[in-house]
Amino acid sequence: MVEAVGTASGRPVVEVTRVVGRSDWLSADPATGVGAVHHRTDVQVLIDASEYYAKLREAVQAAGEGDLICWAGFQSGLGTPMPVADEQPPSGFARRSPRPDDVTWDDLLAAAAGRGARLRVLLNLHPEPSRAYRQSNLEVVQALNRLPRTGAVNDFRYLHLNGTHHQKLVVVHTAAGLTAFVATMDVRAQRIEQRWCEMAVRLHGSAARDVYTVFHDRWVEHDATLALLDRDRRDLPSPGSLRVGPADGHAQVQVSTTYGNPSRPHPYGRRRTVPGTQVVNAPHTVTLSQRPPLRSGNDFFTGKDPAAPPLLAAAARQGPTYAFAPHGRHAVYDQLRAALARPSRTIYLEDQYLVADEPMGDLPSMLDLLVARVSDPTFESLVVLTTRVAEINRSFLGLGAAHRRAFVRRLVAAGGSKVLVCHYRSNADLGTGLRPAAAAPFYVHSKTWVFDDELLVTGSANCNRRGYSHDSELDVAVVDPTTVARARRRLWVRRLNAGLASPVVTEDDVADPVAAARIWAQPERYGLTVQNHRIGLTSFLAGAPTRVPRVLGDLATARLARVYQISPARLPRWLWDAVVDPEGT
Repeated sequence: MVEAVGTASGRPVVEVTRVVGRSDWLSADPATGVGAVHHRTDVQVLIDASEYYAKLREAVQAAGEGDLICWAGFQSGLGTPMPVADEQPPSGFARRSPRPDDVTWDDLLAAAAGRGARLRVLLNLHPEPSRAYRQSNLEVVQALNRLPRTGAVNDFRYLHLNGTHHQKLVVVHTAAGLTAFVATMDVRAQRIEQRWCEMAVRLHGSAARDVYTVFHDRWVEHDATLALLDRDRRDLPSPGSLRVGPADGHAQVQVSTTYGNPSRPHPYGRRRTVPGTQVVNAPHTVTLSQRPPLRSGNDFFTGKDPAAPPLLAAAARQGPTYAFAPHGRHAVYDQLRAALARPSRTIYLEDQYLVADEPMGDLPSMLDLLVARVSDPTFESLVVLTTRVAEINRSFLGLGAAHRRAFVRRLVAAGGSKVLVCHYRSNADLGTGLRPAAAAPFYVHSKTWVFDDELLVTGSANCNRRGYSHDSELDVAVVDPTTVARARRRLWVRRLNAGLASPVVTEDDVADPVAAARIWAQPERYGLTVQNHRIGLTSFLAGAPTRVPRVLGDLATARLARVYQISPARLPRWLWDAVVDPEGT
């Protein structure tokens, strides 16, 4: 693109701007929360944990006196090893071993605080009815609050029934400006040690301020909780007061979020034992019966944990909805829906869950949108990499396999030979010696889309109803053919070479996504660890059978069904909608 910007000696002075791909990929929509489109953003795509953690280490080590580090996460691990640079993965299926130049995440944060940096942290307090909340993330918050100039908050301002905060971001502000990271992964040792399939982006420029604004919006709503902290542990600069830094990149970038609707009626209906709506300021408990008493909730939300009473009391004094999204927000979905509505030739998707086969209120399902795209005669190739269904089915209470089957079957029926759905072969099949035997040696945790090697969308939102409407999520869209095409090539080389590839797949081999689909289509020819749905849908989609889950034990499950007048036949459907994959519009 060449534009005249003035004249000199009667001749036009021109500024040459690099073409960054189709101009219609992104469009702002303030009504839905889809953010502004930022131009000239400096973007670096980071593949897997070692590359992300190395850049994160570099950014945190640059922070000193008066600087600011903000971190929001779903899970955490202060002992996570942070390498000094990106690393080649170990050969075969080996796990990563500690390196002499590793430092841990807690050492990095403590050193930054010791240099005078301010730390602000929002960590999700998990609602599971167990004591797992202490490790995820109550004890981490307690440890962080012992550091100087640090404020850490247990964030449970999510929808009352089975909500959660799933956003994953780190922002560092120094004299040079803002550096923002948005990732599919948390800072957690398992991600790097077990070689999970992940993605992150590093942003410089005005888009980084939008990521900071996501953190700021959530932070300031904890007014009563923050009052429990000293002033130097709770103050947070307004987004407009922070220096952004030079806009010297080439990408268009857009930030999008998901928040469930706190104003929607409570799924349990009008009952004295639950709020009337999905408020975000109440303890996450459900009373199943008064006589005999039966209450579902972990020790924190039932007030048994000594740390809980002051935090629950503070939460009750805060607003019942999000001030910044009083009726929720599904901007990640809107961003992807807009991309899928535009003509495209190729899509690559890697996703952990891949179960978004049903509508969300009046919104078509993500499966419906994908079916429409692959059915277009001009569309050529969809490659999907996902988890083995057996790896998600237990956490989905035995109900996930049916939705994965529905998703894959309809997609393949619509797209035919244009569609390839892949996963890694199992440990048992590969003879890795790793456990569990039915799982794959490399867990696909990424949530990343690539359209036509021009548009990349990545972040925390899985392809399920939770990710697109119910929980808090954060995604970033990047438009830049050079950056995105290189990222997709690097990504395919990493995923295809994992384990056994012979001969090794190179970036040249996967330069054209349509031609390179043959590698995904014939993995046995290349000695790959992946397999695709063409082995037969029954074998490919094998998983634990659907059953009526014993969520609270036999007695509690029976009482739940009786109190809420749920027939045994309908209990799986009710559990899917209310517990496992609720929609939040």
